[in-house]
Amino acid sequence: FETHDVVIYRARHTTEEDRSTHEGRPQHTRETTPMINREFMRITTVPLTSKFLSQLDECSDQLVKVFINKGGVAGKEIRSTIAVMDRSDDIEVRRECILKCLCTYLHEDSGKLVGEYLSSDIAEAKKKIAET
Repeated sequence: FETHDVVIYRARHTTEEDRSTHEGRPQHTRETTPMINREFMRITTVPLTSKFLSQLDECSDQLVKVFINKGGVAGKEIRSTIAVMDRSDDIEVRRECILKCLCTYLHEDSGKLVGEYLSSDIAEAKKKIAET
């Protein structure tokens, strides 16, 4: 069995090779998502995105209870994000707010929640993954 990092690296590396064969075509990070999802599905027979989102939806009420008890500056930021979530009925907004609150709660930069590492050098890719 391959490790998770190697599988993800291969999926991203293959995507990079596919991109290089289409000169002049814009390199969107969205191109890698379907490939990673297919690779995850091949290995686990479970759809990655829907599984993640369903689990997030299932745990969101419990997460909000934990988040609102956070104090200090992070707590204020979390409560303002939750206020935005409470004003919307859109599930996408709710999910985004929950993920932002989670990053704030863990003192992580929400901009680094999802990173794209395209590299032909596996050592460089692993180094960048470790930096996050």
